[in-house]
Amino acid sequence: MTAVNAHASGRDVRYVAPSFVLATGGFASGGIELDSRWVTREGALDLPLRGLPGPGEPRFTSTYLAEQPMARVGVAVDAQLRAEGAENVVAAGAALPGAVPWRELSGEGIALASGYRAASTILSQAGAAARATA
Repeated sequence: MTAVNAHASGRDVRYVAPSFVLATGGFASGGIELDSRWVTREGALDLPLRGLPGPGEPRFTSTYLAEQPMARVGVAVDAQLRAEGAENVVAAGAALPGAVPWRELSGEGIALASGYRAASTILSQAGAAARATA
């Protein structure tokens, strides 16, 4: 991926960059979408997901403030937070699978720690690319 198209302030914008950070949030904030056919997808770049409930498992529970299985769904990443299927995209914050920040009271911590890791990954990749072309 070398560019991302977005719609901002009533116009289409194209962003070109060597790397991208996806920090769109999880299911609760709309970064992970569930359509009327119960198909779950990452909404911005259509990246693969991890943490989806299995066949026959509930996506939601009937208890209002209970932990919801869909809250644990996030972008599939490796140890460096690189998204599967898009080597120059790293994910951060609530877009990552597994955490329930509102219940854990860890939202800022997840955002800061994963944002730092995402930046480190991008800088490391940029350094490796620079050394390869030198």
